[in-house]
Amino acid sequence: VIDPACGFGNVLAMCSTLFSGARLTGMDIDEANVEIATHRFEMGHGRRTAQFVSGDLFEVGCGHLHRYDGAVLQPPWGLLRRQGAVLNWSSLGLDASRLPKGSTRTDLGWLDVARRFLAPEGRAAVLLPRLPGGGLHEQAIDRLLSLGVIEAVIAFPQNVVGSTSIAANLVVVCGDGLADAAAPILFADAGALEL
Repeated sequence: VIDPACGFGNVLAMCSTLFSGARLTGMDIDEANVEIATHRFEMGHGRRTAQFVSGDLFEVGCGHLHRYDGAVLQPPWGLLRRQGAVLNWSSLGLDASRLPKGSTRTDLGWLDVARRFLAPEGRAAVLLPRLPGGGLHEQAIDRLLSLGVIEAVIAFPQNVVGSTSIAANLVVVCGDGLADAAAPILFADAGALEL
């Protein structure tokens, strides 16, 4: 399991308790975050050990492509839209000029990032902010739907996901070996559940 924007390793720590046999890899651009995550795992916050790599995922990520059965990602929202951000999509095997205009500048671009790390039969869970309809988002979603890689979208209301107070979606995408444009997609609204 890989988290290509692991921060302090919170999501990987949760994965270590849920998937006892999983090999865990965390990647983050901030070296201080990687040091904190490494120390947290050394102190036992994760039930297993994890390998952590420091560097820009567009540079160090190319050595990790198509290797993982799972990817988990709660990326830094808005990063792909940041003015002046220069992102080397080709290093992840994506020709940004062939994607719908602007789709690499929306948080939905993280779905493509997660998919690049998956083995053909792998799955990724990516937590994203609730995105408004229309424009760039609609084009990016249409492309992903046509590829048949979205398996589920679970909508969470505000103040439910522990690390954020805004409404969020958990999007499950699959590797190319599982892609099926005709397969049904699970849409669930966690806000409608009574606990």
